Amino acid sequence: MTVDDMNVRIGARLQDIRQQRGMTLERVARELSISYQQVRKYESGRNRISVTTLLALVDILEVDLSTFFQGLVSESALTRPSADDGLESIPDPEVRRHLRALIGVLRLPPGEEGDPH
Repeated sequence: MTVDDMNVRIGARLQDIRQQRGMTLERVARELSISYQQVRKYESGRNRISVTTLLALVDILEVDLSTFFQGLVSESALTRPSADDGLESIPDPEVRRHLRALIGVLRLPPGEEGDPH
């Protein structure tokens, strides 16, 4: 899966979640302090959503971070990642970089067990 494919799928998840919550583009944009056009670009996959913006969306939409990545990576990779397991087999370096960033966000503190959510 390319980075562009990931952007489109994550954007589509954003749109689905926003609509399920009954939220308008304008409301999400206002809460993010950006234009509704920018939110539309995120939803279409034309623009990448930064990790900072994604974390803000988690709060605004009241969902787990993993919700945006359903179907992109295995659930076990989201909840209990091991240090870069299998990432080198992904040919696209940009996708590897994004997944490493995601894994870093989802890591549990050392010695703690259980679900990070």
